[in-house]
Amino acid sequence: TACWALLGALALSCGSDHDSLKKKDPPATGGAAGTDAGADAEPDAAADVEPDVFVEPTGVSKLTLLHAVVDSPRIAFCFAKVVDGLPTAPVGGPLPAGGLDFGASLVATKLEGVDWDKDDLLPIIVAGDFSLLVGKSCVEAVALAASFALPDSDAASDAGAAADADASVLDSAVDGDASDDASPPLPPPPKLRSAELPVLPAGTLSTGYSLLLAAAGCIGGAAFADPLETWACGPGYTTSTPTLSPVLVPLSRVVKPGAMGLQVVNAARAADPIDLASSYPQGSSIPKIHVVYDVAFGAISPRPPLLDYSATAFGSPIGASLLELGSQGSSVPVYTSTWKDALALGGLSGVKDGQNYALVLVGPRPNNAADKWWNGPR
Repeated sequence: TACWALLGALALSCGSDHDSLKKKDPPATGGAAGTDAGADAEPDAAADVEPDVFVEPTGVSKLTLLHAVVDSPRIAFCFAKVVDGLPTAPVGGPLPAGGLDFGASLVATKLEGVDWDKDDLLPIIVAGDFSLLVGKSCVEAVALAASFALPDSDAASDAGAAADADASVLDSAVDGDASDDASPPLPPPPKLRSAELPVLPAGTLSTGYSLLLAAAGCIGGAAFADPLETWACGPGYTTSTPTLSPVLVPLSRVVKPGAMGLQVVNAARAADPIDLASSYPQGSSIPKIHVVYDVAFGAISPRPPLLDYSATAFGSPIGASLLELGSQGSSVPVYTSTWKDALALGGLSGVKDGQNYALVLVGPRPNNAADKWWNGPR
């Protein structure tokens, strides 16, 4: 699988289809999509009027960790066991040790010191300057981040001095009390921050699916304020009410010979439901391929994947073709990326038939570029 970060639904934070992550017995008959031919052999009135429900086939349990946190250029994941409702000390070291760039991902088939079947797990996000975390364990990383959250008298003095200097400039340049209307400067961001995601119950990661866990939204803090903050971090965000949210979805393993499978995940907390189409470079008369419509935050679509086209149908070479993101019926794209850039975020140089890929939108509202303390859309 690969990550738009390109990677390959259920949102823990906003979805309700929890049965899709439960371990299921493989169907007795049916094709790659796992349909059950027995339903027709024994007529059932309910089955005849209800559409077939897609059941994702199981295999080796796999976890892909994705950085979709908008207010940090780099994060790492730590995990702590939860015993009798209380978290214990984090285990192992940060994943990965040097952190993930925004939009980048890491695949794990196990976690140090953790039993996926038996342990309730608390995911913890560590963000900031990873030069401070060289050789440190998750226990040390989280403790160090907590120390930076304490009041810093030096930083406060610097901020106060800067405020006085700004006020003096305004007073000398403008008559009256214009300086009274100036907003106080933001404090400097802490060198490290940590924040928790909701607990993953025992067995969540051992269902036999290939799962994507994206940390989305914003960690927040006093340094991360702006008039456009909700457009960057999502509805309800303030410096004291962060929007850090998990997106947990199963990436499909259903494949079709001669076709490239595609799914889309919306991991941008501030984004409206999104549409996605793939088009040839400007000037081409070849019709665009519409992949999905109205994918809400935390959702993955389609299920099963789009399996109607070969890889060459998206462009040959595919890198110059465009990914066009629409929202709320927009007639023009609100964000455009080349396939080359999307593939690069997933560590890929190309795509192949017989494999699946998931395009994951991360960042602020897609029509907002990187600015100040937030990452741009990818």
